[in-house]
Amino acid sequence: MQNELESEFIRNNISIEYADISISSRYLAIKIALKTMQSCLKNRSVAVVSMLFGWHLFINIGARLVGVRKCIAHVGNASEAKNINWKFKALVALARPVTTRLVCCTDYVRRSVLANFWLNESELITIPNGIDPKLFKSPGPALNRDLNVGMIGTLERHKDQATLIRSIVYLQDLGGESRRKPKLFLAGEGTQNLRLRSLVNELGLNEEVVFLGSVKDVPQFLCKLQVFAFSTTSEEGQGIALIEAMAARVPIVATDVGACREVLDGGRCGLMVHEQNPEALANAIWRMATDEDLASRIVDAALERVNSVYNIKNTAHDYLKQIMNA
Repeated sequence: MQNELESEFIRNNISIEYADISISSRYLAIKIALKTMQSCLKNRSVAVVSMLFGWHLFINIGARLVGVRKCIAHVGNASEAKNINWKFKALVALARPVTTRLVCCTDYVRRSVLANFWLNESELITIPNGIDPKLFKSPGPALNRDLNVGMIGTLERHKDQATLIRSIVYLQDLGGESRRKPKLFLAGEGTQNLRLRSLVNELGLNEEVVFLGSVKDVPQFLCKLQVFAFSTTSEEGQGIALIEAMAARVPIVATDVGACREVLDGGRCGLMVHEQNPEALANAIWRMATDEDLASRIVDAALERVNSVYNIKNTAHDYLKQIMNA
């Protein structure tokens, strides 16, 4: 769960519970159900919101056994609805009688869920994940001599930092005459770390690509960039980092996949390029970095969209509405 959403829930007198249960522990399903029962009894819960898709079956069973009438579960990633085995589909199907509503963070995820599970339209609703725009106030990046490009995202297979790394080779050629040297900053950790570092070494980009690991001060990181590049795959569910860059008024280039297309309003709030095309990605980054009028229009549209669609207060309000009215 996002920290921002947690604070909004607490502000509205909704308690947050964390269960310290190892995913490898024996009788995991029973432990989840029992922990939920204890929590619901202690807090006299009238509704439960679960952030664990699939495992929400056991959370909701525990809640229902102690009289909770409204059980809502969150679906956050398109990868949770694709390439799944029949056992996971069975879990979701079994959860239907004890689940009031499934919440998807984008319409793209909602369509994926409908296409891959035995569900009806009425069982799902879209509530975008949001942020607090006030945390990302920035005057916007200046056009410096060097070209600082950055991405925030887990180093996992459902992202595509590899294409972004390869784009730096093309960016070097584009910036040759202007002497603007591209520098790529990758924020995030994950299982693909070694593979991506090997690619950097193979391409001879050890000075141009910087791995930062987990970044705690995201607004500070974003304000140092000329372009935010979000290279990902069709398994992307929303991309909260995209929304953070939009709030910080950093010009965005992103992969043209369903979730990014939805967040960026079809390209109105950022340039979009085809998947796994490093040359096209480099050209879009260069265009965004050198066309001040284009960048200005993009960041203005992006900030307006964050304030109207992706404000955490809207997210909390929509969840509260589901809790009260579902």
